[in-house]
Amino acid sequence: MFVGFKRWLLGTLLSAGTLCAAELPDAMAWWEAIYTPARAAFMRGTNSVMPFYAYYGQRLPASINKGGKLSASVYGSGVSWTHVGAEEDFIFLANMDYERTDYRFSGTPENLWGGAAFAHVDMLKIFNWTEYVYDKANGRAIAGMISGSLLSSDSTSLSAGAHGAFALGYKQYFSRTRSVWLGASVFYSRHRERWSAMPAILLDFALSPDLNLRIGNGAEITWDVDGKNEWLLSAGIAYGFDAITVERGEVWYVQSIPLSLSVRRNIGKNFFVTAGAKTALWTDYRLWERGHESDFHFSLSPSVELSLQAGIRF
Repeated sequence: MFVGFKRWLLGTLLSAGTLCAAELPDAMAWWEAIYTPARAAFMRGTNSVMPFYAYYGQRLPASINKGGKLSASVYGSGVSWTHVGAEEDFIFLANMDYERTDYRFSGTPENLWGGAAFAHVDMLKIFNWTEYVYDKANGRAIAGMISGSLLSSDSTSLSAGAHGAFALGYKQYFSRTRSVWLGASVFYSRHRERWSAMPAILLDFALSPDLNLRIGNGAEITWDVDGKNEWLLSAGIAYGFDAITVERGEVWYVQSIPLSLSVRRNIGKNFFVTAGAKTALWTDYRLWERGHESDFHFSLSPSVELSLQAGIRF
């Protein structure tokens, strides 16, 4: 499923970690962009508001293994707020955004699902990360997140696609540029219609002052090209999934392995533009009914997605 590169919105703010949880949906994979090499500039007494950001992406047509092609357009906007205490002992991140994806099936056999599986999908999402450093001398902290989303096709009530997740754990800073977070996540799976729990790990590691590696639900490396936080180049690979509710009790479970590349330009302190490209090496769609896996499924050939995003912050 196309989600794009919108996770820049926390990218230059600070280090909050990297969540590794295979059951957390791709739409909640916020770990991909929370941490960058230049984040230290925002650590002391930061209070940053992003009143507006917008993004647009286009997936080029990809072949369906059972016939036909699938392409998609995605667009959305949102707001975010970041606060870091003057003593650097309290960190708070929050954002809310809306996204709409338009899917286009072409040449699809009518006997595959009786027509297109879905057409227009809406999503409303909120996310919060909170961190309390209770022992600065030894770099010890308690950190966790709460997230929620409503995601469904336009023929179904958004409430039918409700999803929730929260995580809590211990974070150890080895330095300002190296840390590990160990915890547990609890989440509601829309396709399985049940709550589940699993361990989680987040690892941030600065390979050099301008090069950073993140390992969690995959791996991503970010390079501060000029060392001034003006040009940021990122590349990564991850496992992602989402769940599209088409009717109450009927959900398309989407799994993918995206390989991504993006470049961000920070223009002064208040404006930024990001361009990205992503190749889904593998994508699989499977229909779940009343919490049970059905025989209806299809997969896509490797596809290319292009995205553009921009925003302001104060």
